[in-house]
Amino acid sequence: MTDPPAPDEPSPPARETAARKPARRPARTRRAPARRTPEPGPVQAVVFVLSGDEYALPIDQVREVITYTEPRNISSGVPWVRGVINLRGTTLPVCDLAARLGRGAERAASARIVVVQSDDGPAGLIVDDVREVLTIAPGRLERLSVTSDPAITGIAKLGERLVILVDATAALAGAGLRPRD
Repeated sequence: MTDPPAPDEPSPPARETAARKPARRPARTRRAPARRTPEPGPVQAVVFVLSGDEYALPIDQVREVITYTEPRNISSGVPWVRGVINLRGTTLPVCDLAARLGRGAERAASARIVVVQSDDGPAGLIVDDVREVLTIAPGRLERLSVTSDPAITGIAKLGERLVILVDATAALAGAGLRPRD
């Protein structure tokens, strides 16, 4: 005759059930995939000259480049707003970008007006000359920490050349170019 199992030992069927039951795992917290800042793509830019130095505007902000036309003076509290011109039936405000950036204000014989599209609408920026349109690889762009001017967005290192990148909307901020209602 066999002895009955001790009171604290489980009976054989109960042991089998306990062995088949999976161990409870702690709840997994789902980790979000690590976010990486996407690498910027190449930037196409219109390169121009101000007081002997090269600057550039992203091509998507440039509508056209026109020959310099003396703007009609208007009363403005902003010293670098030079006036307005008539561009194919549209009154276009014109700003002196060199004066805006604190550069020399002498006008070159080769001066041009770069017509840009900013958040406040179209405007003209007077520059000394327009050189080229070029594509700047992302590895050639660098953010500048030495300026607090929001109009200067970076610098392109192209061999021995340093081309300063300008944002049209930031450059024109404060000019009061927004149309009145």
